[in-house]
Amino acid sequence: MLFATNDTDVLKTDPALRVNNDLGLNVKMSEQFATRISYLSEFNDPRGRDREQTGRIIGLFLLINASQTASGAGEIRPACIFGPLARVLPQ
Repeated sequence: MLFATNDTDVLKTDPALRVNNDLGLNVKMSEQFATRISYLSEFNDPRGRDREQTGRIIGLFLLINASQTASGAGEIRPACIFGPLARVLPQ
C-alpha cells in the first residue's frame, strides 16, 4: 500500500510568523514494517528581529508495528526512526 500525506501548519503571532509544510510518502512493506520518505519545508519570520530563516529537511523513516491489541490488530508506531537524511541549507 502507498499513502501520500501533506501537512501544512501556519502559526501567526505578534512576534513571529512560522510556516511548516511536511510532504510524505508512506509505504506499507508488511504487517510489521512501513517506511516513510518526507520533505519538510520550514519558514520562520521573527518580525523586527533577525532575518527570516528557511530550511528544508529530507527524512527517511522505518516504522515498526510495536503494539498489538487484544483483537490482534496492530497500530503502526515509529518505534525505530532513521532520519533526517539531509538538511538542505538556503542558498
